[in-house]
Amino acid sequence: MKNLERNKYLIDGHLVACPDKPNCVSSEGSTGDFFVEPLEISGSIVRQWQALQDVILEMGGQIEERDEHFLHATFRSRLFRFIDDVTCRLDSETNSIQIRSASRVGYSDFGINRKRVEELRKRLCPKGSASSRPE
Repeated sequence: MKNLERNKYLIDGHLVACPDKPNCVSSEGSTGDFFVEPLEISGSIVRQWQALQDVILEMGGQIEERDEHFLHATFRSRLFRFIDDVTCRLDSETNSIQIRSASRVGYSDFGINRKRVEELRKRLCPKGSASSRPE
């Protein structure tokens, strides 16, 4: 991905904050109704990063770009085929994965982006621990 393209998703190495409309959630740079907890990592960071990618694909997402610290995926809505962007940043300082899920168009998403992040969390940590996923 070109650095200019990546700049849409990162500012100073952190995920961009959500805009002032209810179609985005983020664990970084957002507060109030826009905030979600980051995905906690327990065990191998490399395995958890790969597990995240696997879960995104299982949920019907398409990985657009990834490296060892950044991931951009897209999801299409079933009815209108709108595209939502999911961006993740591996945060080795806090041993977590910072995550942002946002609609590209429209004002409200009816909670879809929050539900997506919570489903990712549930699938990564089905019993409340990231280490419960098979390595």
